[in-house]
Amino acid sequence: MPHLLIRDLDGDLIERLKLGARRHGRSLQEEVKAILHAVVTFSMSEARSVAEQWQHKLTPQNSSRQADDLYRDSAEAIHTDRE
Repeated sequence: MPHLLIRDLDGDLIERLKLGARRHGRSLQEEVKAILHAVVTFSMSEARSVAEQWQHKLTPQNSSRQADDLYRDSAEAIHTDRE
C-alpha cells in the first residue's frame, strides 16, 4: 500500500489531531485516514445536494420568505459594507 509523508506540520495541528484521535478511540494514523476519507468522499454535486437538503430542513415551513432570501450569498453584503 502506498505511503504519504507530510512534512512541516504545525505542532498545534498535530496536538488537535491527537486529541481528536483520543476522542474517537483510534490511533493518530486512523484519525488522519478518516479525515482524508471524509474530505474526499463528496463530489461538489453531492455536497451541494446535502447542503440543499439541510437548507430545506432548516427553512421555517410557515415562513413567507423564500429559501433564497434566507440563505443567499453574503459576499455582496460584505463588499457593500466594506465600501
